[in-house]
Amino acid sequence: MSDAVVGAPALARLQLRRDRLWWPLWVLVVVAVAVVTPTSYEELYPDPAARADLTRSIGGNGSLLALTGPAYDLSNAGGFVAWRVLAFLAATAGLAAILSVVRHTRAEEESGRMELLRSGVLGRHTSLASALAGVTGWALVIAALTTLGLVGVGLPVAGSALFGAGLGATAVAFGGVGALAAQVTEHARTARGLAGAVLGVAYLLRAAADASPSLSALGWVSPLGWPQRARPYAGDRWSVLLLPLALGAVAAAGAFVLERRRDVGAGLVAARLGPADGRMGSVAGLVARLQRPSLVAWTVGILVFATAFGGVAPGLADVVDENPGMADVLRRMGGEQGLMLSFFAVVLPILLGVGMLHGVGALARLDGEEESGRAELVLSTGASRSQLFLAHLAWAVGGAVLLAAAAGAGLTAGYALAGGREDLASDVLTGAMTYVGPVGVVIGVTALALGLRARGTRLGWAYAGVVLLLVWVGALLRLPDAVLAISPFDHLPQQPGNPVAWTPLLVELALAAALMTGGLVAYRRRDLG
Repeated sequence: MSDAVVGAPALARLQLRRDRLWWPLWVLVVVAVAVVTPTSYEELYPDPAARADLTRSIGGNGSLLALTGPAYDLSNAGGFVAWRVLAFLAATAGLAAILSVVRHTRAEEESGRMELLRSGVLGRHTSLASALAGVTGWALVIAALTTLGLVGVGLPVAGSALFGAGLGATAVAFGGVGALAAQVTEHARTARGLAGAVLGVAYLLRAAADASPSLSALGWVSPLGWPQRARPYAGDRWSVLLLPLALGAVAAAGAFVLERRRDVGAGLVAARLGPADGRMGSVAGLVARLQRPSLVAWTVGILVFATAFGGVAPGLADVVDENPGMADVLRRMGGEQGLMLSFFAVVLPILLGVGMLHGVGALARLDGEEESGRAELVLSTGASRSQLFLAHLAWAVGGAVLLAAAAGAGLTAGYALAGGREDLASDVLTGAMTYVGPVGVVIGVTALALGLRARGTRLGWAYAGVVLLLVWVGALLRLPDAVLAISPFDHLPQQPGNPVAWTPLLVELALAAALMTGGLVAYRRRDLG
């Protein structure tokens, strides 16, 4: 085995250098959300009576439990944090681990670099071992910093350590899932999709278990249910964390076995052959073939989660009736309009902030095509750079519109199916569509960065990450206006419920168009690669 992982320390150092921005950003998001959540507890529930009311109202609200997870002990700030954000942060840590492992294994094989390195200085399992070691190391960082942050805001040490360890263990588990998925297919995008589907199913299993007592056993099947069932701040059952660690170990061992049974660059499932005559058709057709699966997956995902959020909304009224402090927080975050519109005004930017990542990814696909050399082959057929750039950009912009519509439709459908009495469809759909402006600005920044230099979409990913962080926790952290203004979402009135501010919306759309045009002009002039 030692020969199979020769060169692992050197490759691990290289991967660490490549991740010098990637992982710290993910860690910052996880720790910031965990640490800021306890600050609202004393404000919302200042006395034992208010906390007892919260426990009663949450315990009978299956839709809210499906969204957040079980509420084991809401009489203390630690139990409140575990209920509110542990499931979400566990999913975030798992996603980061999946993306990292696939990036350093299957993506490197797909580009051809790994075959070159294996031919000289690296063993067969070096890249996989280094990637898993890196995820394990970052999982320890997440666990340690989350623990320190929670202890720093006054929560008990034991519960904080278990909370942080649960996040780290989940990252290890899904790092193994990502490693296993990387052995199945020849393409990194498909590997990410497979592992992401496992993550999504785990979330749905956990949600079903927490929503209905008759399905509670499913919570022990879902890796995202395990950190909560360890009960931080409510009994501290450390032995439960053996489950995600065991899953990570078994999945990693399986990945090593499968890697030994396949050729470098190949997957266990052979890629489907293209047309026999080899005709490309058109640039638009080629790009559609590349982009369609991703947009379909994003649309389904946004629709499902928007419907879940909409389904929670009617039950929220009962919670707020018994806890007026929550209404004050919702209005601070979502505006002074009615309760339901305030809730949707909180949810919509979050959904579309996540959805804007599709637009960045659509342009990153062109970046990847260029880096692999396939873009140059397409251009050699007589296609122009403008055609290639605009075809990918069209899917990014069109996807933003489609995902906004899916978010609005999902929220209103979920609300109606859960028994919502108000007709909010028009307000919610209009509000969702106004956020195409901010999403367009992020896509425009990415397009300009790609036009100016190869692999420029990394700047787009960084900007999108900052914007998403501000959307998630900017209001709760009470950041200065100058910092919040970095996000294009901050320049529009919160929607739905407020009149559409046409001037700032048109300014953002014009800015987005200008950035995209600048990206097109720059892309036509620079050298590929």
